[in-house]
Amino acid sequence: MIVKGIENLLAEVVAAQVNIQKKISEITSNRLKEQQQQLGDLFVEASKDLVLAIDINSRQGWCMTGQMVPVEYMNLAFTPSSTSERDRMFDEYFAEEFLEYELDEILEHCHENWNEVLSQSVDQIKIGKYHSIIPTLIIYLEYCVSSLLDSTEINSRLMRDFNRSLDDIARNKSVYELKTIDKARISVLYALSDVYYISNDFNNKRLPDLNRHWILHGRDNPQLWSMRDVKKLISVLSCLTFILSKA
Repeated sequence: MIVKGIENLLAEVVAAQVNIQKKISEITSNRLKEQQQQLGDLFVEASKDLVLAIDINSRQGWCMTGQMVPVEYMNLAFTPSSTSERDRMFDEYFAEEFLEYELDEILEHCHENWNEVLSQSVDQIKIGKYHSIIPTLIIYLEYCVSSLLDSTEINSRLMRDFNRSLDDIARNKSVYELKTIDKARISVLYALSDVYYISNDFNNKRLPDLNRHWILHGRDNPQLWSMRDVKKLISVLSCLTFILSKA
């Protein structure tokens, strides 16, 4: 009888342990689901924040390059209280060491036809002699865009082709489904349409940033070009380089 009682007690203990383990598994499973949901929500919010940062920064001429840390890029969008402060912070971010890294990336992945002229341009930038190479960078910018789109168009028609190339992305994907390459393309489009390719009649007042049309048609004043302008251009070219390297 004593043995039977011990067996029954052991059976109850085992059953209790199984029941406890089952409840622990259920609790753990529920917690994991909650954590996964929280992580998913954070991911969506981070994606939304990054897309918003791309909208803010790129429309001011600062693209998200393949070398930039997304969190830092977002900070550069949301921390400044004005466009001038944002320009200053980006200017500091593109300090000599980081700028050289971006330039080396562009050189490493450029088409062989452009290697010599870009090498000379990079050498000039590194010693602060940048005025004469800005038109070259603008021409190379258009080469990169036309290559990306496989387009023979120019000016507004080239921008039309770029917009059309992003139609599927805008129509079929929500913000958190956008791949890095999609976000990079959006970044370039905003910079081109709001800065470099923006329409501004030659009789109008000069805009604050470089303008492709004014430069290539000889209407701009080179004395107004700055190293900050070069850094903005490099951010766009670096972003395009990243996109083309993944194509």
